[in-house]
Amino acid sequence: MPRPRFAKLDPAKKEAIFGAALEAFASNGFDGASYNQIIENAGISKGAMYYYFDDKEDLYATLVRHELEEILQHFHELPEVGSAAEFWEMLVELVRETQAFVVAEPLKLKLLRSLMKMRTQGQLSPLLQDLYELGEQFSAQLLKQGQEIGAVRTDLPFELLVSLVTAVDEAGDCWMLENLDMSDLKVMGNYGLVFSDLLRRILAPGDIKFEKSD
Repeated sequence: MPRPRFAKLDPAKKEAIFGAALEAFASNGFDGASYNQIIENAGISKGAMYYYFDDKEDLYATLVRHELEEILQHFHELPEVGSAAEFWEMLVELVRETQAFVVAEPLKLKLLRSLMKMRTQGQLSPLLQDLYELGEQFSAQLLKQGQEIGAVRTDLPFELLVSLVTAVDEAGDCWMLENLDMSDLKVMGNYGLVFSDLLRRILAPGDIKFEKSD
C-alpha cells in the first residue's frame, strides 16, 4: 500500500506518477518496467518516489488498484430491474459496456494482460492478491440483486456462488485477453453473448436443489 504521504500529494503530481507507471507497466510488464525510468518520466526525484512507495511492487499494486477501481466505479450503480429476464439482459449489457470501456483504453488493456499473466504464472504477491476482493465485491452485489428478483439460484451457499462467478470471470478474462483481437467489436460482441449465457446457465434457478446433510 502507498504511504500516507501519497494520499496528500497534489492531484496533478499523482496523475503524473500514475501516467508514467501505466505507460511503463503496460508496455513492458512488471518485470520489464524500469523503476528509475518511471521516476524520471514522472518528473520527480528518486528520493521523493521512495517517500510515497516502498518499491516498484508497491507502485504497481497501487496503480492496478487505481485502474480497477476506476473501471468498477464506471459500473458502480447497477440498473434497477424488475424481472429475471431484465436481469439477464442487464448482464449482457454490462459485459458489452465493460468490453467497450477496456477497448477504448489500450494502455489499461495491456496492464490487465500483464496482471493476468502474473496471476496464471503464480507470481502475485499478497499486495496484488488483495485486489481480487474488488471483483468479488462487485460479483456479490450483482448476485444479491439477482436473488432478490428470482433470477439467481438460492439453493447454494452465497459465498460459493460468488466464488464461482469470480472464477469463471477470471478464466474468461484470461482467455479473452490472450486470444481475441480486442479491436474486432463483432467478435467481442459475440464473445460477450456467449459468456453471459454461460453465467446464466450456472446461476439461474434449476430443478435440482442442494440440501445440506444433517
